[in-house]
Amino acid sequence: MDSANILWIGRTGVRRKIFFITLAMTTALVGLFTNASLVGATNSSLRPSTWGVAEEIPGLASVNTGGGAHVSSVSCATPGNCAAAGYIATQSDPLHPNRLGFVVDESKGVWRRAKVVPGLRSLTMFGEYGGSYVASVSCAAVGACAAGGSYTDSSTSRGFVADERNGTWGRAQQVPGLSALSVSGGAFVVSVSCGAAGDCAAVGDYGGTDGKTQAFVADETNGIWGMAIPVPGLGSLDAGGSAQVQSVSCATAGNCAAGGSYVDASKAGQGFVVDEAGGVWGTAHVVPGLGALSVGGHADVTAISCTAAGACAAGGVYNDAAGDTQGFVADESIGTWGTAQEIPSLGALNVGHYAGVASLSCAAPGECTAGGWYDTDTKFHAQGFVADESNGTWGAAQRIPGGQQSSGVQAVSCGAAGSCAAAGGYVKGGFVVNESGGMWGTAEGVSAPIGAGSISAISCASARHCAAVGDYATKGGLVESFVISEPGAPRHCSPSSGLTAAVTSHQRSDDTVFYRIVYTNRGASSCQLAGIPGAMGYATMRHAPVGPSAKRTGRRGRGGAVYLTKLGGQAETTFAIHLALAKSKSCRPEPIDGIIIRPMGTPQLLVSLHHPSQICRRSRNEAIYGFGPASQSLT
Repeated sequence: MDSANILWIGRTGVRRKIFFITLAMTTALVGLFTNASLVGATNSSLRPSTWGVAEEIPGLASVNTGGGAHVSSVSCATPGNCAAAGYIATQSDPLHPNRLGFVVDESKGVWRRAKVVPGLRSLTMFGEYGGSYVASVSCAAVGACAAGGSYTDSSTSRGFVADERNGTWGRAQQVPGLSALSVSGGAFVVSVSCGAAGDCAAVGDYGGTDGKTQAFVADETNGIWGMAIPVPGLGSLDAGGSAQVQSVSCATAGNCAAGGSYVDASKAGQGFVVDEAGGVWGTAHVVPGLGALSVGGHADVTAISCTAAGACAAGGVYNDAAGDTQGFVADESIGTWGTAQEIPSLGALNVGHYAGVASLSCAAPGECTAGGWYDTDTKFHAQGFVADESNGTWGAAQRIPGGQQSSGVQAVSCGAAGSCAAAGGYVKGGFVVNESGGMWGTAEGVSAPIGAGSISAISCASARHCAAVGDYATKGGLVESFVISEPGAPRHCSPSSGLTAAVTSHQRSDDTVFYRIVYTNRGASSCQLAGIPGAMGYATMRHAPVGPSAKRTGRRGRGGAVYLTKLGGQAETTFAIHLALAKSKSCRPEPIDGIIIRPMGTPQLLVSLHHPSQICRRSRNEAIYGFGPASQSLT
């Protein structure tokens, strides 16, 4: 056996009117000639169900000329068919960034180029803190989505919606009737949800009479947006003069639920829910039992999810008797909301007195997951948690396995009961974590090339078929946005992810010498090893390349790419060097002391040989690669 030395060459608790998120949010929260068959630790035909590599949203950099982007929402209708949205900056002036809302589609697993929402540029007037953004997107079917957000005109902020039909986005339009409501201030679409193609709901805030902030709902029916109306009944609850809606979810067309908060006559914040049944919105009411929990004077519904008409769940925050902020959940069954309850065991984890639910997702009635944060000490060192509901009973909050301190879960999505995904960020980057069979795995950091960043939204169309979006900071200090999908090709193997290589076999015949290079993944995540014709070669004592470009073998069972399992997955490739011309007078012999290898996405590496050979320059040397098993003998 030869050994080798390798030289590597080469929005919770913050008013939504402060919607343009800064860089601080981004960083807080990124046997070739034998009859060998493929055996061993790695199977090149089986792609593991794992998160792929984070990629910059295609085309975003070309429109993000101001270097400040944020992606706020993602929604997947079916696996590989999603839409995401947010905003970009067209100039770098921090006081006049000229932000514009964008949308981007994924079709059959391929993300298309991002573009400004059609018509939004002509609606938007720019100025200090002005511009436009998309806050939420929802897809009911492939190529049938809706988006909503806000833009500034010459006088104030306006709420808008835009529809996608047959894969083509239509022009942004102000929510009908919203200008008539917002007589004393701006208006904002906060959340949209589609129960069917062309049948959606939008919710948000507006400045009503006497400067009071109020909440509205608006419905789309058969592709036509109706008039915005105040949330029914909320005005009579809102004696304190302020109300806002945080989230809406539609199980089917015309059957939705929304939630948020209002200030009562005693100036205490209360959390409310309101239901729509058969296209008619009911009366808003406080979440049952929430007042008994929130004796500290504040409560808010921050997330809501519906899986059938009258079958929803809500989550949020409240202040208890000690003034500590805690997280709660509440369920709706057959159109009736049950009593709010503190998430089991969350209070015991929350020793720093600050916890809450940031996101909630249900796969079926009584089968939900909530995610958020809690404080591990009094210095606000946050930690992410998840809590599962099974058969209508909420289980204990649990820390994200492998999660970092100063982190939090910002988004959860369930593709099926017991099969969910959660995502968020911490000081050094973003993370994703999967649940399978009701058991949560270990948090995975967002793959290279994305560095520090945070994931802001996630959507799972089915079990283990998800998409997540977020932002990251470039080396130049700019902020860009990325997408990451599951399943996806794992990150490329590299020394930074744990790849090692060694020459483990050397065989010689009359005219050929064979070298077998074995690659081992010693990292904690699966990775992809892929070759590129022309990217492999030889090294001599002078470290000069010798011989032709590498050629990929067509031998069955030998792939151009292979997926190495974590902590021990292996693959090999073979180099054959023909020496027949070494006896000719034209031979210019040169010793080989190593092999230069450069798999795709991996820095060039030099594997030293302990059994050097001689070759002839301009002779029929060959380097043929095909990744295969590491357990076969060369003959």
